[in-house]
Amino acid sequence: MESGIDSQALTVRMARKFGTEPHLLHAPAILDQLETYQMLMKESSLKEVFRLYKKIKLLIAGIGAILPNKFIGSWSNDSKEMDALRRQGAVAELLSYCFDLEGKLCTSETFNRTIAIPPEDIKRVPCVIGLAVGSEKADAVLGVVRSGYINTLITDTTTARAILERIGNQTKGGIA
Repeated sequence: MESGIDSQALTVRMARKFGTEPHLLHAPAILDQLETYQMLMKESSLKEVFRLYKKIKLLIAGIGAILPNKFIGSWSNDSKEMDALRRQGAVAELLSYCFDLEGKLCTSETFNRTIAIPPEDIKRVPCVIGLAVGSEKADAVLGVVRSGYINTLITDTTTARAILERIGNQTKGGIA
């Protein structure tokens, strides 16, 4: 992962702290070939993790930002895919899914090759916490909040101020 965060190690550590068993998804987030995706989705270990997704009560995820000239997040995509997402107005990434400023899900060729908790399962989770730090993520946070995929946000003061400023500017400009 670009950010140097080992999400699986973090998951194991958090599971230990909460006294629970971690269930890890051993697969790349985005596959090169649709055929590989279809083959992997038949594997019993992946089927079990996807079955468990329907039982999740708490989900914690970082919010990535798709900026005009860079991506701040935990996965990478080729420049062609990133350009396609930017053309759709994508400003945010959450759990490998991208959103525009209004919260609309943006898709590209990789959408059908993404191994992640399905969007409909995210919507069923009672508590979804989004984490974001950095004023450059203000639009990303707004897009994810507006999507309805998170219901709790953890951020810092600088980011919160940037979000409030962005909301104020949108309200003055006619966008709520």
